[in-house]
Amino acid sequence: TAPEPYYLFLSSPGTCAGVFLVSFCAARTISMEGTPMNVPVEHNQKTHMMEKATIHTGFPGHFPQKYRKAAVKAAEMCTVKRSLLNPPEIQVHAG
Repeated sequence: TAPEPYYLFLSSPGTCAGVFLVSFCAARTISMEGTPMNVPVEHNQKTHMMEKATIHTGFPGHFPQKYRKAAVKAAEMCTVKRSLLNPPEIQVHAG
């Protein structure tokens, strides 16, 4: 058994933002311990498609105040998020 592909897709923006955030913190030797992240998703009632995902992250008490805005900017550079903002053409071929 495995997660359905759509659920993997839904998890990818948060996972990607988390990876960018971890990279940002590792470069500055900032511990990520105790850093929460969740991604609530809003769906269109008619199409049942994702309409909005909001990536929420918190900062533990030890996280330096001077890096908070820059850390959010790093998470916003997530490749998945940027790909969804300019979606690729996807083709299906048979044969």
